[in-house]
Amino acid sequence: MGENMKNIKSFCLRTDLAHEDLLEESENEDYSYRIEKYGKLTSNHVKISKDNQLIPRAIGEYIGIEFEQLDDPSMREELIDLCSIKLNELLNKTNQPIHKVLLVGLGNREITADALGNEVAKQLYVTAHLSDPYLRQVAVITPGVMGQTGIETTKMVESVVSIYQPNVVIVIDALATRHLNRINRVIQMTNTGIQPGSGVGNYREKMNEETLKVPVIAIGVSTVIDMVALIHQLLEDTEQSLSNTIYEKISKNSASLIVTPKEMDLELIYLAYVIASFINHSLHSNA
Repeated sequence: MGENMKNIKSFCLRTDLAHEDLLEESENEDYSYRIEKYGKLTSNHVKISKDNQLIPRAIGEYIGIEFEQLDDPSMREELIDLCSIKLNELLNKTNQPIHKVLLVGLGNREITADALGNEVAKQLYVTAHLSDPYLRQVAVITPGVMGQTGIETTKMVESVVSIYQPNVVIVIDALATRHLNRINRVIQMTNTGIQPGSGVGNYREKMNEETLKVPVIAIGVSTVIDMVALIHQLLEDTEQSLSNTIYEKISKNSASLIVTPKEMDLELIYLAYVIASFINHSLHSNA
């Protein structure tokens, strides 16, 4: 990748998907990148060992599962099985017994492309109020967004964590991609937590082990792409390029424009079902 293209990507092509930063790079001592095929599914496993300039992301593991159309029931079930396995891998790496789990559905329920966390939360099995010793205690909250509550979301979750005292927090949120083909086609899981709103440039306080004092696993789907990344992709597809100066102007004028598919309502139904199902399967052995 040319230095000019690296500079362009660094300042204007926003993405929450870790492996998109590595598609044209090679491994080094700071990180590893492993791709595995499972039939029609692809797993992109990024492990960042040290802070580095190439990937400005937190140290930890990022697992991206790429898939095709979810209107095929067999594809949904295969995806649920694989994601359940990958989530269990991250849960096992917390190196502690997991008896109590707090699930957090992030996002704005009034905006379809940002409603993933809320829709998943509706389908999760809540067991924290039951006195069954064979079940994990699972609690679910949907704190909304600061524009609705006036309260920083991370602060609300911190308060619940201090009262409920879970062994792990799992947050679900909508993400951004820099490539059209990955909209609603990648589920990412990471043990580094999340920064709500980062995908659309509305950065809120981080929600991770440092802030919550408990391991945090973030699960998300790339439901949107910003206009700058879309323009960049269209130019790449037609083998054209622009200078940094032009990109800066485009970025300034299009910074608040976010694109999502017109089929987002239907896609949200499938995505919420898949994510809720594999979380339930991972946390409840009899689910």
